[in-house]
Amino acid sequence: RMVQFLDGDTLQNMIGIRNKLHCKLILQQVSKFQQLQSRFSSIISSECLQQYAEVFDANGILTTRLLQKYVGNKQALRTILEIVDENQLNRVWNALYPNNNNQVNQNVP
Repeated sequence: RMVQFLDGDTLQNMIGIRNKLHCKLILQQVSKFQQLQSRFSSIISSECLQQYAEVFDANGILTTRLLQKYVGNKQALRTILEIVDENQLNRVWNALYPNNNNQVNQNVP
């Protein structure tokens, strides 16, 4: 979860990666991760999902890819978010997966 805070100085001085090419490649991946994280943040900023943002973060769910990996069905969503009410569960599920009723394709690239 700390990937988004990496920069060239941290990679070279604190982590010890001296090869500039390696630093550049790592920073490109960090940038991609930040973009994915930003997209996920915009999804969970909806009124229906805002209250669960901290729970997703605490469980390391920071991108839609991670969401699909760890919350691929309604039961997993119920467990992670501790939702008891079936109607609330359906509202949250539909906000996260508007085109899917019960389960997500786990083979999403």
